[in-house]
Amino acid sequence: MNSPLISVIIPAHNAERYLAQAIESVLAQTYRDIEIVFVDDGSTDNTLQVAERYREQVRIFTQAQFGPSAARNAGLRRAQGEFLAFLDADDILLPEKLSIQVGFLITNPQIDVVYSNGYGFYTTGEGEEIQQTFSALGFLQPFLGGPEVSLPLLAIQNAFPIHAALSRRQAIQDVGGFDETLFGREDWDLWLRVGESHRFAYLDGYVALYRLGTGGVTGQIAQQRQAVRRICQKVEASPWFKQLPGKTRSDFFFCWGIQELEYHESQAALSCWQQAIHYDRGNYLARAATVGVRLLGWRAIVAYHWKLRLMGPRGSRGGAFSRRISVN
Repeated sequence: MNSPLISVIIPAHNAERYLAQAIESVLAQTYRDIEIVFVDDGSTDNTLQVAERYREQVRIFTQAQFGPSAARNAGLRRAQGEFLAFLDADDILLPEKLSIQVGFLITNPQIDVVYSNGYGFYTTGEGEEIQQTFSALGFLQPFLGGPEVSLPLLAIQNAFPIHAALSRRQAIQDVGGFDETLFGREDWDLWLRVGESHRFAYLDGYVALYRLGTGGVTGQIAQQRQAVRRICQKVEASPWFKQLPGKTRSDFFFCWGIQELEYHESQAALSCWQQAIHYDRGNYLARAATVGVRLLGWRAIVAYHWKLRLMGPRGSRGGAFSRRISVN
């Protein structure tokens, strides 16, 4: 088997606390034909100084603060590898990730993006590390394939954390990289656009650790709300969306409404659920959610989360989707 170069792109903004661990996880890969492309996005702490410790092993670039999408695109423009992996500066790759996934892409040339399972984790105040799989957290949809399968699933929710994937560079370039106007959920938007003309595959295994609750861009509520709304509007306006069955479009609007309610946008949620009922009059969850919000306002989301705790996402149109956004 030949050994093509893999570019691992690490954007960072004020990530001095965890950056060394992220870089070390790339250096510890069993696959050795790797370049690390680090882009500092206007950090004001010691992030750049941490990166400088690895100057001999990492290509380092700096820019003013333009956001994670712009930083990833800056890394993409400088990357030389045939394959791309994206790693946030507070996350970790498990040692076999690149070996396993690049082998799969080499032997399956019809696949453009391969992704796998992993673990979300956090450390308690007592120093105990708690882990849950991506699938248990609702971060994983292991069913993507070609556009006819991937787009209906991606319309409802993102399918995997960004560092769970390995991509052919050409597939990312074909869609123009990341949308730099988004300051949140930019990976979801990327995979939606990739999914219009490229193929995904799920490869069983555990390849990455996702650090929960670090208060990065995922903690910036207004930007997250705006990003979700923009992405959902892009989906609604897409030509392929109009070809989906009414039930799938109904599920999309139900989940969009749950997102709006997570951000306490009751009227926007109600508007989404009206659309959900329009496309599927049998969408009882949208009807129940409408009644709940009219009785409780945005606080109805509390009841919804209790339902998830008691019943889980199984049988729920928006369970995994809402679990993902409630953890971030």
